[in-house]
Formats: sequence, C-alpha cells, structure tokens
Amino acid sequence: MKTCACFLYGCLFVLWASTGWADTPVYDELTRTLTVPVVEVDGQPGRFQDVVLEPDGNGGWIVARLDEGVLLDSEYVESFGMSATGHPIVQRNVNLSGTFPNGCPEIGRVTQRVEGDTIELFVYYAMNEWLRDPDGVACTQALVPFDLSIPLDTRGLE
Repeated sequence: MKTCACFLYGCLFVLWASTGWADTPVYDELTRTLTVPVVEVDGQPGRFQDVVLEPDGNGGWIVARLDEGVLLDSEYVESFGMSATGHPIVQRNVNLSGTFPNGCPEIGRVTQRVEGDTIELFVYYAMNEWLRDPDGVACTQALVPFDLSIPLDTRGLE
C-alpha cells in the first residue's frame, strides 16, 4: 500500500511539474539565450510565443526570435460547454469541439486571463509550417475534428 501511495504522489508531482513549469522562462547557459514561452500584450496572453532573447552586449537583451500567436477562428468551433470534476476540490473545465476544413490547422497554446469574476480563454493555432506559409504548404482535404478539455484556473474565484 505504501508503494502505491508513493507512486501516486510521484505521478501527481510529475503532472504538477509538467503543467506548473510549462510557461516558465528558461535560460540556456550554453547559448546564453532566455526563452519566454508566453508574453501578454494588450490583455491578450499568448499574443507572442516562444520569445527568444539574446544579450545585447551592454547589459540588456534583444529579441532574437518570436512567434506571433494567431487565435483560432470561431467558425471552426461547433460546441462549447463547461464541466466540473472532483470532490472536495472541484476542477472546472471548458469543453470545446469543432472541425477543421483540412489537415493543416492544429490547436496550439491555450491561455487564460482572469479579470474580476470573468475568465477569458485564448485558443491559438499551433505554430506549424502552414501557419508560417499558408500558400506554400499542401494540406489534406479531409475534415479534421478536434476536442479539447481545458482546465480553468479558478483559484481565488467564488
């Protein structure tokens, strides 16, 4: 029984670490670059993604590379709902499903912003070749369904 509990706690720690540190900036000593996963601009978290900063030689930083997030087109969303799981700690999720018209678009980063008692979700496309060069990529013409269950950060909300 003790082994089972240790294994369970170990799995929970890995899950927490993989989600809790996913958006933490990372400094690479070998390349001397700082990567910031998400930058909020004008109240839109995730507007800039995977921002790579390099030292400018004068004690500051310059932007070496970044991806500008592109929000998912709402026309592809077919259903939107909420669910709750767990007891006594309740986890609330947004369930989002729809269909892409071809095989190129993919769901990428999902971010959220809490303002008062309102939670705003921002669902972005994945930064793939199709997004970078839509005319230069051949896409399958098959419809591609997607289904997301997005956990909400409701800490501090009533």
